[in-house]
Amino acid sequence: MLKKLFLISFFLILSIGLTVKELNSVGGGRISGYIYGFTIDNTLVPLSWASITALENGEIVEIAYSRDGFYEMYLPEGSFTLIIEHPGYKQKNVTITVSNGADISLDFVLEQSGEPIPEFNNYPLIILALTILIALLIIKKRKVNFH
Repeated sequence: MLKKLFLISFFLILSIGLTVKELNSVGGGRISGYIYGFTIDNTLVPLSWASITALENGEIVEIAYSRDGFYEMYLPEGSFTLIIEHPGYKQKNVTITVSNGADISLDFVLEQSGEPIPEFNNYPLIILALTILIALLIIKKRKVNFH
């Protein structure tokens, strides 16, 4: 078991080293950071599954997603527009320039959009209310029939 863990760790470190080496040979850098958003009660929380899209001349170069607020992406040398999005929050656009060997740290705070998230509509609440109402009417009718 310990041998397996060692081998997995070794190959993981080796692959990360190769990725950085390949990136440096073609030029480019690493962009990473955290994405936060405010909740309804104005608490600042890290956002999971926020998307970070890197565009160069209108073309998508890379897309990354945050996990527990953290994101990371590797981009070639050049200027990029980063588009940061998360359902229920306002989109944020930032222009960055990546140079060879760069290690850029960028954190973002997204504002709530105030628009409802499409998949979280009111239909389940309406169905629940109708179900409770029907159940109460059935119970009331049964009580009337027993007296």
